[in-house]
Order: sequence, then structure tokens, then C-alpha cells
Amino acid sequence: MSSNNLSPANKKLVKKSLAKNAGFKDRMEYMFQDQVKPKLAQASVEGAQILEALGFRWSSNLSFKEPKKSFSEIKEVLADFVHSNPTPAVFFKNLDVATYDSREKLKWNTKMLCAYAGNQAVSHMEKWQPKLTQPLKKWVPERFKQPA
Repeated sequence: MSSNNLSPANKKLVKKSLAKNAGFKDRMEYMFQDQVKPKLAQASVEGAQILEALGFRWSSNLSFKEPKKSFSEIKEVLADFVHSNPTPAVFFKNLDVATYDSREKLKWNTKMLCAYAGNQAVSHMEKWQPKLTQPLKKWVPERFKQPA
């Protein structure tokens, strides 16, 4: 359907809808730049710390951010990992130690998010409860009268 076939009223609606979508896109981009990007950078730093604690070492010529150019580079990285974690038990101990801070932060953030959501639900219920129960008070006595 071309825009030439639209009535003036429909053209206004389409223009308004496009403006809303543009505003939504701008808000999403702002949210990504303002909130998501710093969190991703922080997660990247924490991930690098975890990898270092697990025994992955990289020098100036070895980096996890750049693709490997040959299998010999991967062999060097794996050799360092195996040297730091000779047995699965040692690996799991190192994994537990390396991820402890991240796990505790995640638990704390989850608890705080749940508490915030609970507080928001209670405040909204206090706001809406009178509006919801008032019609029920009228409806219940009429429907369920006790026989005399």
C-alpha cells in the first residue's frame, strides 16, 4: 500500500506512529549507551579476571580479544591452562575461587531486584485495591444472599 492511497487522517496516524517509533529507537539507543554498554565493559573486565585466575595467561602477542592466527598460539594458551589446572579437581577449585565475587554480586543484585519489585507491587496494590474491591462489595451480597 503506497502512501499516496492514504487519506489525510491516515497519513497523520502513520506520521505519528513513525515519530513514536523514532522516539522509542532513540530511547533504546540512549539506554544502551548509558546503561548497557558500561555493564558490558565491566563484565568484560570481570571475565578477563576470571580467565586469568583459571590459568589463562596472555602476553602482548597473545590476546583473547583478537582471533588466533595459528594453532600454535592456541597450543600455548592451552599449555598454560593445563599447567595451572593439572586435574579436574584443581580446575573446579580454581573455578569456584575465580567466580566467587561474581556469583555473590549476582545473588545480591537478584535479591535487591526482587525486593524492589515486591515494594513496587505493594505500592501499586495499595493504589488499586480500593478500585478493585469496591465493585466486589456491591456484587457479592446480591449474588450470595443467605436463605431466610
